[in-house]
Amino acid sequence: ILHYTANEDKFSSPGQLILIDAAGSFRYYTGDISRTYPTSGVFNATQTGIYNAVLASQKAAESACRIGATSASMVNASRHALFRDLQSLGYIRAGAAFSPQTLNLFMPHGLSHTLGLDVHDEARMPSVLQEGVMFTIEPGVYFNQAVFTEQAYTRNPDVVRALVEPLVVGEFGGVRIEDDYVVTATGCTCMSCGAPREIVDIERIMAPSAPAHLTV
Repeated sequence: ILHYTANEDKFSSPGQLILIDAAGSFRYYTGDISRTYPTSGVFNATQTGIYNAVLASQKAAESACRIGATSASMVNASRHALFRDLQSLGYIRAGAAFSPQTLNLFMPHGLSHTLGLDVHDEARMPSVLQEGVMFTIEPGVYFNQAVFTEQAYTRNPDVVRALVEPLVVGEFGGVRIEDDYVVTATGCTCMSCGAPREIVDIERIMAPSAPAHLTV
């Protein structure tokens, strides 16, 4: 489940995550931003590892963004970084060759979509990035019962079930980080990164001692 609109669930434990996917508009143009927050105000060790893997994946795509670069190069940089980090965390077998099929279990959606007058603008991501193009970069990792089935484990033996299944059964949920970008003459500008995305900054604004109106 990538989007949930009923907003009626109760958080039963302090170890859960809240994923907020929000789209605002200004003078008819839209944004689309996702952030993931720990209900306790502090990320635990498992959440920290997965969150940092998603953030590193996003930053890998950022680094590949410039005029003349292909959108495929951004996707490849992001997905390979995420695969390596999932290996380092133990969710994918160490030494396994990169497998799009295996990675798709953890991230069953695309990396980007264009922005404009609509949240998902009608224009498709261009194959080659040009100045002025606006789009999102939104990697994620999810532990979804509907995805991690017996058949999925059988077909993807490099998934380390002993570590993945407890998060699936325990309803870990997922982490997504989404920001909005525009290609400029000098590279790629993040228009939404003023919204805290580093763990240290998120925990700082969620601390009980944080002022109600905190400048970030």
